[in-house]
Amino acid sequence: MAAWYSLGLPPTFLDAPYLLKLAREDRLDYLLHLLPNLREEWSYEAQLFVPRVAEKALGEELVQVVKAAMELLGVEGEACEEYARLIEQRSTGFGLVAAARWRGFLG
Repeated sequence: MAAWYSLGLPPTFLDAPYLLKLAREDRLDYLLHLLPNLREEWSYEAQLFVPRVAEKALGEELVQVVKAAMELLGVEGEACEEYARLIEQRSTGFGLVAAARWRGFLG
């Protein structure tokens, strides 16, 4: 999981395509009923989302899907600039360790 964070994309956001699919099928409310804290989880993870890094590493399409899912859930935000700079230094051991320390966990 630490690898996803180091790419600027919290692993929770890998569910974004599925959330959009459920919304198209008018079944998202059922999922939110089953997982009442999902919005809060996404809100927390948004603080660790670095779109410009994720886009370079994983492509624009995935980042756009994540942003659409965030909008659907009413979640806003992205990582602060200081954290984003640490993630951009992911090729250095210092950057990875410092970003993990910022998060409070490796991944």
